[in-house]
Amino acid sequence: FAFFAEVFVSNLNAACLRCLCFSITGCNATVGCSKGYCGPFYISRVYWADAGKPVFPEDDPERAGAYQDCAREYNCAANIVTNYMSRFGRVRVCFSGQQQYAPPVSEICLGCICEAVSNCNQSLRCTGDVCGVFRITWPYWADAGKPVLAQDKPEDDGAYARCANEPYCAARAVQGYMAKYAQDCTGDGVVDCYDYAALHRLGGYGCRGNLDQAFQDKFSRCMVQVAQLNGGQVN
Repeated sequence: FAFFAEVFVSNLNAACLRCLCFSITGCNATVGCSKGYCGPFYISRVYWADAGKPVFPEDDPERAGAYQDCAREYNCAANIVTNYMSRFGRVRVCFSGQQQYAPPVSEICLGCICEAVSNCNQSLRCTGDVCGVFRITWPYWADAGKPVLAQDKPEDDGAYARCANEPYCAARAVQGYMAKYAQDCTGDGVVDCYDYAALHRLGGYGCRGNLDQAFQDKFSRCMVQVAQLNGGQVN
């Protein structure tokens, strides 16, 4: 038998927040507002509203500029992210007999893959045959199960590009791809973030090959920084 349930995932600690911030803007405290996004977490007004419109003490959410002021300041912005994840931080888990299936790749690992492949540049769209912050191809998206945005169907014209260009949908594609091809690419006896990075870069049938130096260097730096922030642990 099998059934699905929505399970709350609560693992957004300080190290995870820092990693998310780093993967998006390098945690640049001088980032202002550009193209509808503000601050070190690159938060949109819609995201802020979904998070409950957090503001500074004594401030009014209805005040013009309240969203921008909060999103630009790290601690207030981190509160926005925490609230947003408290509302939406659930995964769909399949229970089959005694087994449970959840997305294989942690948010920290996704962040480092994103950082290595594109510097997590959210302004990236489609160039040639790759799209979005994870530089996803159509075959990759298809292998991942063709995830789409809420208003789309997989067969809709442009559904692939719209998903790959939207970071959260693109992350779902990465999760789907890894769930399909998960394997010990590095030969160390475990399947971890290093294997997922190799799978993402080299594909499900070539992940035992050699990573290009630029990708490997960026990914390794990110993993080291995350480990330092997280007391030596990388999820």
